[in-house]
Amino acid sequence: MKKKQSESEILAESMAIVENSINEELIRTTMEGFGYDLAQFHEAQTQIALVESLQSESQRRKGEQVGSGEAFKVALAELTELHRRHRKAAKLVFEFQPEIVMSLGLTGKLSQSYLPFMASAELFYERLSAEKSLVDSLVPMQITVQIVEKMKAKLFQVKELKRVHLQRQAESEKATLAKNSAFDSLKKWVARYMKVVRLAAATTGNTGIVWMLGQK
Repeated sequence: MKKKQSESEILAESMAIVENSINEELIRTTMEGFGYDLAQFHEAQTQIALVESLQSESQRRKGEQVGSGEAFKVALAELTELHRRHRKAAKLVFEFQPEIVMSLGLTGKLSQSYLPFMASAELFYERLSAEKSLVDSLVPMQITVQIVEKMKAKLFQVKELKRVHLQRQAESEKATLAKNSAFDSLKKWVARYMKVVRLAAATTGNTGIVWMLGQK
């Protein structure tokens, strides 16, 4: 097996080696004398089928991870833009009311990190939701009770999308580990088999079996 092969190349080469070992009589009869019978080749075919299945599963899980990540990023970006706009409006309205500014978490800059940002946004909208008089002051800035409730729903949506993304990421990592393990086992089987093939070729004089398997 050549170095630096893609997964598809490894699978194709492994399939060809096993199928030729089954179908070519010279290879089959020669290798029977070195401990490789049809049962072992059929086991190798089963292993190849498992690798194909795990590769497909890994690709599917990776796609789900990417998709969930994109959905989370879009929702977070929308939430961030709206919240920044609402913060600016609230700072203007309550500019000379420091107690309210403090209670709404409007001091300092809005964090760009996920957890501090979410905590700041939750504080802001929960405080407005709990005290309608504050929202009444913000109505001229087009921040209404309905808008506040929509923003609370967006916060929940973003947290849920984050949870799903982390779950999909974990599932993808698990699937990748399973696939990699199966590929490693297959590569080891083929590498050992080809060593025995070369030994069998040198011992029996049937040197053609090596190139019949597409090897040098």
